[in-house]
Amino acid sequence: MVFLPLALEIIALFFCAWIAAALVRGFFSCETPFVPTLKRVLPVIAKEIALSKNSVFYDLGCGEGRVLGIFRAAYPEAAFVGIEKSRLLCLLAKILNRRFLGGRFKIIRGDFFKTDLSAATHVFLYQLPRVLDELLPKFEKELKPGATVVSVDFPFSKKQFVRKISLPCAPYKICRAAYVYKF
Repeated sequence: MVFLPLALEIIALFFCAWIAAALVRGFFSCETPFVPTLKRVLPVIAKEIALSKNSVFYDLGCGEGRVLGIFRAAYPEAAFVGIEKSRLLCLLAKILNRRFLGGRFKIIRGDFFKTDLSAATHVFLYQLPRVLDELLPKFEKELKPGATVVSVDFPFSKKQFVRKISLPCAPYKICRAAYVYKF
């Protein structure tokens, strides 16, 4: 009986170490670090991006699902898909989706470079400029004509945006602007 509490403590310590390691990998990944879009700017973007009942909204690198939840609240008739590579963030997004949103959107654990995006009418992303440039050929190949892409903070270097949305942030902070593109 004395060993049971000790065993539970060891298991809890191991679990906490695993979560901490996953978070460190997620925040300091060379590919795309996890930097959540500020919650206060999402309603502004949602208001500017009109979704309908026929819209299929993809969030590439959805993290914990914050963007999906806010857009879903603004446009409950649209369909929503989040793609997340991190096991931990994907699990968290699935739990939060089920617990608080009744499973109203789909979360895919995977690499958005390898995921078919042809069903998307709207794509949201907050990625580094290098990643945007790598995604551009994929978007041009897979997205239907008229599809909208929204990129927070960083524009594509080889495509002109159709609109720039100024966001309510101090000039030195993240999430200062969203760039809207039509494909």
